[in-house]
Amino acid sequence: SSSRLSLAYLSVCSNFPGAMHQTYGYGTSHASNGSPYYHSVPDHARGTFRPAPLVDISQGALLQRKRKRVNVGSIFLALLAPWVLFCIICTTLVSEMHYKQPWLCYLVVGLCLLVVLIFGALAFHGRKKVAGEPREPSWYIFIFLTSLICWLVACMVGQLIFYTYMKDFFDSANLNFYTAVDVEYARGQQMIDAGRILFSNTTSLNMNKAMAFRNGDVYCVAPIVNGKEPLATYDFWAVGVNCCSPNKQPDFRCGEANNPKAHAGMRLMADDQRPYFRLAVQQAEAEYGIKANHPLFFHWMADPDNGGTWSDVHVTNLGGRDSGEPANPSLSLSVGAMREKASRYFNIAIWTCLVSQMFLVVVAAFAFSKMGSA
Repeated sequence: SSSRLSLAYLSVCSNFPGAMHQTYGYGTSHASNGSPYYHSVPDHARGTFRPAPLVDISQGALLQRKRKRVNVGSIFLALLAPWVLFCIICTTLVSEMHYKQPWLCYLVVGLCLLVVLIFGALAFHGRKKVAGEPREPSWYIFIFLTSLICWLVACMVGQLIFYTYMKDFFDSANLNFYTAVDVEYARGQQMIDAGRILFSNTTSLNMNKAMAFRNGDVYCVAPIVNGKEPLATYDFWAVGVNCCSPNKQPDFRCGEANNPKAHAGMRLMADDQRPYFRLAVQQAEAEYGIKANHPLFFHWMADPDNGGTWSDVHVTNLGGRDSGEPANPSLSLSVGAMREKASRYFNIAIWTCLVSQMFLVVVAAFAFSKMGSA
């Protein structure tokens, strides 16, 4: 009967488990002891066995079949997972959350690191499962490595953008905005919470009382006046770094000093620079016989909301000549300009990460297909 023939066929196959022929066709093969036998299948019509085609199950053939299978899901995961992590971290670090709730910001960054470690655990588990067998590349290993790189780069880029632009932006935006301020009557102690000031139209800079203090960099100051001098106290000063010559009578070119329409200032937010500007003011007090009871420092510009660019700030070399290179990137940038710069570099970082990840995924897919595991 057919059931007996099937059992007989299975018995024949089980007696020669090592028999494998390396080519397709009909004929004999050899068992592990070297004795020949015929590969056969039951012939129900004749009640006997007939030769069967030998199947090539060599390692090369298996690898060839594996190359034809492409894991599309793993490829998309490898493309999107690291990039999404990069976007989340960068967005969190440059956001207002970092300014007002830094603990929550760093919690999000830590959770993203936990996701990266989960990818690492999956990669380790995948390698552990094939112990004793030929090691094959894994998409989880690729995802783990690229996610870790994206996490590190996103932390550096996000911190750089935040402390270069967004911190000063949030500082200025959270302070008060005063308009029509007359420096003859206003006092620095009254406006200690000022972030931006729009002075009266008669306000200008007194270049004859400018001063520079040199400590590696050159810290330049010039009093903000209204044409009615001498003032009882010079509490409002335009400042800049490396934008004047370090001579006894410096040529002040900081911010928009040469713009006759400039009558506004944005508050200096760099705490590390403030002591040096204070020393420059003290030198001006001693040199010109003036008083500055509560000096406040501002970047001089026409529009503190949307004015100011990098081109307004230049480095002055030892000879006092303009080198044309930007000094402090945030110096003389208005609130709107800082936000615009931060947004521009944020978008550049995001799209650069995506393009780089796409390139790496294509290279990995090609390499894995060659190795037989894509």
